[in-house]
Amino acid sequence: MKRIKLLIIALIISGSYTQAQNLKYQILQNMGVEKMQAGDLKAADSLFTESLMIFPHKDTFFNKALVKLKQNDQHGFCDFLYWAAFYGDKEADSLYKLHCLKTVKLLSSPYDSLMPLYPEKKYEIVEKNISGSRVKVSFYDKNDSIIAELKILNGTRFYSNLSYKAYYPGGTAMLNKFLENNIMYPQPAIDKKIKGKVYVAFTVDKDGYVKNEKVVSGVHELLDNEALRVIRLIGRWVPATDKGKNISSVVTLNIDFNYDTGSVQGK
Repeated sequence: MKRIKLLIIALIISGSYTQAQNLKYQILQNMGVEKMQAGDLKAADSLFTESLMIFPHKDTFFNKALVKLKQNDQHGFCDFLYWAAFYGDKEADSLYKLHCLKTVKLLSSPYDSLMPLYPEKKYEIVEKNISGSRVKVSFYDKNDSIIAELKILNGTRFYSNLSYKAYYPGGTAMLNKFLENNIMYPQPAIDKKIKGKVYVAFTVDKDGYVKNEKVVSGVHELLDNEALRVIRLIGRWVPATDKGKNISSVVTLNIDFNYDTGSVQGK
């Protein structure tokens, strides 16, 4: 079994909000590891969830998967292994494929309703995890060459012959949680009663990484800089596709700063 990944708490704490959030994440992660080692799985699960609300990190997804395994929750174990693998954990990817995937070869299936799109299909390979929350169907012709794929993620179907926009893992709800936990309304802006929506554009490359962040419609330097700071922390996305191939695309988000409540909202 994989070693538990400990994160070292920073020895020097600066005044920046980014460093404060990073320290908070590290503390929650390490507390979760301690609780898991002590056998308090409920507390560990809660602490790992809190840390993921700050930063979606592969180590935390992996540790949460371990908690689910210890709780005999095989479905949860596989779900969090999947996200650890998505964020680049190679060992999680190997374990996910070994313990969580089931592959079946079929000549026909409920997905044959797609056959008008793929008339040359001879058989298909159906791949799904034990929770049934993700399914992949690969269609093959008589020459054993793949002609199309269908992926199902959280109940949504993605066909290889169509195009899709980039999206944040977990969807809008997880994106909003990330923004809520990481954006800090600058106090000088509150003092000066500065508010409004900052529109930030960035590129999600074909591997899902965020690049070229810029403000396309700003409010004030204080708010603009805070919006950019958080976008640079945002982490990996699921990239856009064009006819089944990953492509780079531009995403625009607006972050609404309201000094009346001292709060922010992202969309």
